[in-house]
Amino acid sequence: MRLKMKLPKVHVEKLMGKSKDAAEAASKIMKFCSRRRGGQTSREEGDGIGRSMTATPGVYEWRRNHYTAGSAYETNLNRVIDALPSNASSSSTFFAKATVGTVYTIGLCRLDLAAFSCHVCLESGLSDAKVACPFAMDASINMDGCHMRFSNLNFLTSKTNSVQQAFFSRPSSA
Repeated sequence: MRLKMKLPKVHVEKLMGKSKDAAEAASKIMKFCSRRRGGQTSREEGDGIGRSMTATPGVYEWRRNHYTAGSAYETNLNRVIDALPSNASSSSTFFAKATVGTVYTIGLCRLDLAAFSCHVCLESGLSDAKVACPFAMDASINMDGCHMRFSNLNFLTSKTNSVQQAFFSRPSSA
């Protein structure tokens, strides 16, 4: 059984305007990753990597690890979600990374965006990921204007990581 949820209308309008096609694409975010229900899942089985059904926007759940409501991880994730959009949108490079406890995050906006648009994109993407992938500990969010990732594994420390590897590679379980 696939989970069927819709993005809050305000997020769709903020990110995509009122285009019908954009709204339909945004609502598909909710189908990209989900918790298991009844032994079935909305993503392919096997390597644990979520599969996107459209090119953009997309939310990918990298591993099936989940945190519990009220846990320290949830508290730290909420703190990061509050801080990362402001940090990235106020940076001249529209890039930020943050670590709170065992939550590691990275965010990047397109340089042709206004600071406010960068902030809205990251804030909405992170909030929508929590709805689309409830209790996921490792997700990557790819929007038209921004990209972000959060994980409980430190993907930021590798000396060989490029920005692309930090966003799109599966972290080791060490």
